Amino acid sequence: MKNQRILSAALAVLMAGSLAACGGGAAGSAPASDTSATSSAASASQAAPVDEYKQYKGGDVVLATDAVFNNFFTPYQAGNAIAWGSFCMEPLGKKIQGTADDYDLVLAESFDVDEENFLVTIQVKQGIKFHDGTPLTAEDVAWTIQSWIDYGRGAQIGNPTEVRQTGDYTVEVQYPEFNVNYKTWLLPMQIFCKHTFDTIGLDAMMTSFNGTGPYVMDTYVEDYSLSFTRNEDYWQEHDWGPDTVTFLYTSDATSMAASVLNGDVDYMVMDAPETMELFEANGWELVPQFANAGNVSFVIPITNVPDDPWSNVKVREAVFSHGIDLVGAAAAIVGEAGYHTDAIGYKEATYYDEGLEFTSLDYELAKKMLAEAGYPDGFKTRIVADATTQTQATVIQAELKKLGIEAEVEMPDMNEMQKFWTGENTAGGLMVGAMYFADPILDRLDKFYGPYGYMAGCTDWTDEEYALYDNIRSAKSIEEQDELIYKFCVQFVQKDFHFLPIANAVGRAAVSDRLILGNMASLGISYWNPNMVGCKN
Repeated sequence: MKNQRILSAALAVLMAGSLAACGGGAAGSAPASDTSATSSAASASQAAPVDEYKQYKGGDVVLATDAVFNNFFTPYQAGNAIAWGSFCMEPLGKKIQGTADDYDLVLAESFDVDEENFLVTIQVKQGIKFHDGTPLTAEDVAWTIQSWIDYGRGAQIGNPTEVRQTGDYTVEVQYPEFNVNYKTWLLPMQIFCKHTFDTIGLDAMMTSFNGTGPYVMDTYVEDYSLSFTRNEDYWQEHDWGPDTVTFLYTSDATSMAASVLNGDVDYMVMDAPETMELFEANGWELVPQFANAGNVSFVIPITNVPDDPWSNVKVREAVFSHGIDLVGAAAAIVGEAGYHTDAIGYKEATYYDEGLEFTSLDYELAKKMLAEAGYPDGFKTRIVADATTQTQATVIQAELKKLGIEAEVEMPDMNEMQKFWTGENTAGGLMVGAMYFADPILDRLDKFYGPYGYMAGCTDWTDEEYALYDNIRSAKSIEEQDELIYKFCVQFVQKDFHFLPIANAVGRAAVSDRLILGNMASLGISYWNPNMVGCKN
């Protein structure tokens, strides 16, 4: 039987000590594993010399964002709780940046994979309490995982066939087949309190946090702010860090920048050229976000409407391959902070190869191909966008006009936008989006853009796409998975033309002198470790 095992550092040290006491101190005596991992607490305690952020306790930190605070209970509905909740909510494990699939264990004591029986066994750490005093047990972990399934989002965690609580601190997750992504699916999952859900119900869970983390949710004001206060009873060592952390929302990058320059806000990320120029003109040195991720702007054609021009693959090929100045579009959208690639994600992704680049600008060829597809005079269409992608929409609108395609930009509310994603709205047209991508990109494909993702309903998927995507799920290694992702993306982007990358924005962060982030200044807030934040008073 082949097994993979991840142990928390505390348990690994304890086992090593036991082995040494028994005369078996050789490193090879440890349980077989192809993955090494340590708990985040142990990693911090082993750091030498003491990191600067540990020298500061107290103060109030304010972080600005242009992402709307939406659903906090992620098993129910897609939302950005993973970003705002990280100060309060904790996962089973946290990915180690720069690795393919190595994780620090957080709430999990161990994570075992039985490859032959497609079984994951999770031991939950003991002695941890939620902020309301409820003990964390296997029941909370099993219920959280099961909730993803019960609310119709099981595909995003690999569609387990059964979740079993087999002990007070033991959970088993049964899968129908082996997959290399068990860790990717389960370890980053934030664990929610079942007792809280039973007490306050689903609606209240959507706007509240009761976690195990170093900060406790204090206040929430819809479309404005979310604040946290220090958890004095935190289960890990945490004798540092600010007293409060507040997220402020604004869609206006200029006013956000002014707040940072005035000292009212300590951190913001930007990718708009004019905002970066404002900071540079004031003598700020901006911090580039880490290279193997970034915001990706893209176009998704609505192809599930038979009479719509975009349901014709020849139309999509003409426009997407030759009819849009993608380099110019990237410059117009994000300036010097970005670039264009035909790959989904970014050039540093592990699956990337030059063979993913295929577009070439040729307006006349695009017009000729449109005529051959039955549209010699172009056609009328719509571009669906929101407040965060309006610039992208107007850039694409201008490019389409050069081909005789008259596009009207529509900006529906979020409920109507979701109807376009899911295919409920059959008006046709193009959707413009922007989303943060990080390696592995399979996470975004699984959750949103692949054949089984949240936005799959707007696409008329081909048999080839389904077959290639299903092959990804059966990969036996990360390397094999990357090869299969490459093949799927070739089909998805440059054969079926169901997705068109427009611009990649490697953002820049403005960090005040008060804020001490350890090695996190270059990471998006979603990847912060809240135990590594300090504030100069």
